[in-house]
Amino acid sequence: MAKIICSGIAKSYGNVEVVRDFNLDIEDKEFVVFLGPSGSGKSTILRMIAGLEEISGGVLKIGEKDVTHLPPKDRGVAMVFQNYALYPHMNVYDNIAFGLKRLKMPAAEIKQKVDNVVEMLGLQAFLKQKPSQLSGGQQQRVAIGRAMIKTPEVFLFDEPLSNLDAKLRHALRKEIHQLHKRIDTTTVYVTHDQSEAMALADRIVLLESGNIEQVGSPTEIFNYPRTRFVADFIGSPSMNFIEGQIVKTDNGYRFKGADFDMALDESLYDDLQQGAVTLGIRPVHMQLSDDDAINGEVIDLEYLGNENSLTIKLGGQEIVAVLPEGISPKVGAKISLTAPQDKLHLFVNDVNLYRVGA
Repeated sequence: MAKIICSGIAKSYGNVEVVRDFNLDIEDKEFVVFLGPSGSGKSTILRMIAGLEEISGGVLKIGEKDVTHLPPKDRGVAMVFQNYALYPHMNVYDNIAFGLKRLKMPAAEIKQKVDNVVEMLGLQAFLKQKPSQLSGGQQQRVAIGRAMIKTPEVFLFDEPLSNLDAKLRHALRKEIHQLHKRIDTTTVYVTHDQSEAMALADRIVLLESGNIEQVGSPTEIFNYPRTRFVADFIGSPSMNFIEGQIVKTDNGYRFKGADFDMALDESLYDDLQQGAVTLGIRPVHMQLSDDDAINGEVIDLEYLGNENSLTIKLGGQEIVAVLPEGISPKVGAKISLTAPQDKLHLFVNDVNLYRVGA
């Protein structure tokens, strides 16, 4: 078993606390992604799990073992870095086999293990080449192979695709996902790229300033963001936020903004009360409408292939709507939009009132 248990983990540099009271259980064979902006603490936490950063407080367990103060070699982990960290003077075979040779493993056993890893990663044609003769994606596969050869209990990935172009990132992301299914090893993956997190994760841990903002499956975090930060960070384009008031009428609750108002289904929210509120609507959930509509002026249109992204002036602000390809109003046109009731989010003091599972 390679369950990871983080209990009250903290990290300080002098008087500067960068991670505080981090608590998380990662199940055996689970693929967990640490996601967040630069400076959120995601790589620092990963490096503490790896043993590359000293833990200032708390307890870290891998399996049944307390590894809080153990060196990296005694933790049963393997790490893949952003910059590949390959030995430039060694060919692919020797780079992958290096760790086993240091353990003085018999040559025949090393060859068998390398052959298995190389076949899995599709590197058979590159065994005699040096890193400088490989593409970025091929180099990263070699780095993954070098980590795999140790048969670790835990795989750690620190932004492994950030140095690659978009097409190669997408291809290698699929390979990592398929590799995880084959080797079935507990995996922790760090990225600032939400598309990577959404594609790879069993669960996402969204971090900000060393704190957990939300933990959940990609579906949960996208559909039920607990805070305005989560709602804004997840999704592309970002969620629209419109300031207004909740007003109770004889016919129920309504949201009133600067230039429109719309009905609210109170069964979808917790503790719905009159007062100031921020309405959140994802661009992909907006629809053309004549009733209960948000009325604005199209000020920009981006053609995205099978859909169009419209920037709309609404009172004193701009919002974005992503509509099907066939809907392409001209710049300057007046447009009316709405969104399904179950796609409207209400934030009070940056906390989402939406009832999860409503």
